[in-house]
Amino acid sequence: MYKAFFGMTCNPFRKDIPVSQLFSSEDLRNFLARMAYLQQTLGLAVIYGRPGMGKTTALRAFAAQLNSQLFNVIYRPLTSLTVLEFYRGLCQDCGLEPAFKKVDMYKRLQEYIRTLSRKRVVPVFILDEAQFLSQAVLNELRMIFNFHMDSKDYAVLVLCGQNRFIGQLNLHGNEALRQRLSVGMHDKRPKCGCFVAIRIADTVILRPLETQVLIEAYRKIMRVERPTRVPPQACHLEDTRALQHPPKGGLS
Repeated sequence: MYKAFFGMTCNPFRKDIPVSQLFSSEDLRNFLARMAYLQQTLGLAVIYGRPGMGKTTALRAFAAQLNSQLFNVIYRPLTSLTVLEFYRGLCQDCGLEPAFKKVDMYKRLQEYIRTLSRKRVVPVFILDEAQFLSQAVLNELRMIFNFHMDSKDYAVLVLCGQNRFIGQLNLHGNEALRQRLSVGMHDKRPKCGCFVAIRIADTVILRPLETQVLIEAYRKIMRVERPTRVPPQACHLEDTRALQHPPKGGLS
């Protein structure tokens, strides 16, 4: 009902927004620029921020722009695992047959990465919800990506998590892992007012002048001037709820 009321083709604040239609905030542009650097250097990247700040969405934008003939993206959101479970899951993600022993799975993963490197393909491992990674798994990651006495980088490893993951990473036992860090990014809050305007303009079927009138009226309905600490994902939910309860007197 609200789509017809506002003249929209779809919900502008849905989760499955195509990457090409994502709001190009300054933070997103900076993120993609840093990740472009990582594509050249390879190694470890750490992305962290509050829940709902757009970390996974930014990673989706990064993965979408990679050439599938040169990069092989492996995304794993399930991280609350034991070491053996982690190895088995990673092997399955890579299309490898999990072994009974950890040492065998370690060898298969390293050989898989070397094989892709010989084919000039870079594996990109994205571990989401990194705050749930155990210390034992972090230790294993350091060894999995150790090639030629730790003198070569054949893959990209992205650890994405909430702020408390940084506290874990800063522990003395993770100093060696921190030294491998090529890119670090703290995901901040974009400007929701501009975001709302762009998302509306992308989904309404109106002439430009009518679209601007709708945006101004919509801003009043939505109360876009939110507290500065409201995460974008929370803004999405608020915006969608407001769409479902338009003013009875119209948009004027």
